[in-house]
Amino acid sequence: GEWQVEWGVLPHVLINTSSALLLAEEVLKHMVTYPDRMSENLAADGGVIMSESLMMVLAGRIGRDRAHDLVYEAVGRSRVDGRSFAQHAREILEVDYPHEKFEVDVMEPHAYLGEAREICSAALEEWSR
Repeated sequence: GEWQVEWGVLPHVLINTSSALLLAEEVLKHMVTYPDRMSENLAADGGVIMSESLMMVLAGRIGRDRAHDLVYEAVGRSRVDGRSFAQHAREILEVDYPHEKFEVDVMEPHAYLGEAREICSAALEEWSR
């Protein structure tokens, strides 16, 4: 008997989905991006937005809990003295792991795009058919 309920809801779901797509199309037609301003916004909090990126990389090397603690400490220090999150993270890593080499370029937003370009390209290719 559940399918009878679905038939009552399904048209509304499709109408709402259609409306959302039309609104998204309108937004994208008129959207303007300012890459310089976007970079400024990403750096506004001392680069703390990149803390997840570093934690994910460090978790594989030093364990999830220790990576979390290290990143949490670096964020806290950054907020207290205004120096960047990356500076504090590098300093903590140098003290706690003096003989290890960590790639900390993951704290740069342009390095944390994952597969975004490939996913967008595949979606555009599929939609153009």
